[in-house]
Amino acid sequence: MMDLAKKSFGRCLNHGDLIGRFYELLLAADPVIPQKFANTDMHKQKELLVHGINLALMFAEGNAIGKNGLSRLQESHNRHNLDIKPEFYHFWIESFIQAVSEIDPEYNDDIKTEWLAVATKTTEFLSEGY
Repeated sequence: MMDLAKKSFGRCLNHGDLIGRFYELLLAADPVIPQKFANTDMHKQKELLVHGINLALMFAEGNAIGKNGLSRLQESHNRHNLDIKPEFYHFWIESFIQAVSEIDPEYNDDIKTEWLAVATKTTEFLSEGY
């Protein structure tokens, strides 16, 4: 399960700057988004995102470690902490899928479908904690 997305993630990390491209797209997606990153160490943030994507892949497979990790993200992203409103997650999904489509040399509709499933399940979970 999620083998296409896992392999795609590996290719993206080996074939280009997936995380850098993702943040370029995300920060350009809406004027409010750059404000959320104004005081962020982007080098550390990029490392955290790689870890977060691995958690999302595990979570999508029903892995308890993935769910525990995302529960911490759910808490940190809620209205009392980073205040990431659920309506902003579609920008995250669109930016991530776009970045994968540009970086993964084997990108196709099946990979897109699997990544959309991972991203949707993850962002719905994060939104539940808002």
